[in-house]
Amino acid sequence: MSQLSPAMLRHLDHARRPRATRSVTIPSPAIDQAVFFLHSHAVTLTAVDGVNATSPMAVGRALEGLLSVPVHSLRVTAHHPEHFLVLFTQPAHQVNAVRRGSICVEGASFNIASWHEHDHAIFDCLLLHVRVIVEMMPMQFWSVEGAEEILGKRVRVDRLDSRTLERGHAKTFACWVWTSDIANIPTAHSLAVLPRGAGRVEEMEGFSPPDRRVAPPPAMADYTMLTHVDKIEDWTPPSPRSSHSGRSGLPSSGSDDDSTPFPVVAPASWKMGVEDGHASGRSQSPARASVADLGCRGRPSGGRIRDQDGEGGSGGGGHRSWRDVLLRRGRSQAPPRAAPAPRHRSRSPQSRRRSKDVTGRRQGAGRDRSRARLQPQ
Repeated sequence: MSQLSPAMLRHLDHARRPRATRSVTIPSPAIDQAVFFLHSHAVTLTAVDGVNATSPMAVGRALEGLLSVPVHSLRVTAHHPEHFLVLFTQPAHQVNAVRRGSICVEGASFNIASWHEHDHAIFDCLLLHVRVIVEMMPMQFWSVEGAEEILGKRVRVDRLDSRTLERGHAKTFACWVWTSDIANIPTAHSLAVLPRGAGRVEEMEGFSPPDRRVAPPPAMADYTMLTHVDKIEDWTPPSPRSSHSGRSGLPSSGSDDDSTPFPVVAPASWKMGVEDGHASGRSQSPARASVADLGCRGRPSGGRIRDQDGEGGSGGGGHRSWRDVLLRRGRSQAPPRAAPAPRHRSRSPQSRRRSKDVTGRRQGAGRDRSRARLQPQ
């Protein structure tokens, strides 16, 4: 065997596969038809002692002799967890085999039972009613059928939310789903859309051509979406409480005034553009300059960029914060006036400059008075 490439070894690594998945489905008409056929034509055989060393051919011969049916009227195949599955062409033969109850084949005893779809099922109930918000959902999938294509494999889509029906905005898609666990709702989802008929070769059912043609690798369009849990309704039935105490016979406390709401409703927190359960992951960028401070190319007209939006930032009074813009405050606030300093008399003589200023002012005043006297009345 030739050595496999690292890419092929990566494809063969089972550790990369999910450990468990869950899907929710509603039987289609084709599935219902298959269930009806198996109900009326199939039986299962299980060894009484749990040990099977018999071949399907030996079981077929034993059934032919027990039921007196022709060879071509039944088909026996190995099965699991039962040991054999028998398909009859006539429903009457199936009924006759079930009435027998058991059959002995080569010394081993087998119980005969009619096939049922719930033979190995575990019954449960979807008790959580959840409102799911989907971001970046393609508009062609904005319907119940589209939501089932995206979320229906894990949950049961109930209906569209009123905000989606009203189409007040097309930012997010909202719908209600039923599930048994929030873990069935992924935080992110990728949808691959294939053209109709891609990846398949049209063949006659039940007939395989000798050349075994393989369809070419199908091309697909990928859509990536974020799914948020917005509100949860828990429809788990409340535990029954006895109206009287078992010891004293008196009414138990809280039995009459039980105000627990049903169903229990709890809102969930989420943020647009951020995957649920993850931090924003975006570094805190410096505050944007207001529209009034931006130049023609969107650059701040000032020389410095402020680091803080609140009052007392490093930008001083030349820039406005987002609070100032929202509250329509002025571009800058006048700084508070400082209290006037107390005056003190000095006994030192005045300087020559100050004495010259005082003398000049006195001489100017005298000239003005003389001009006023010389003007005619």
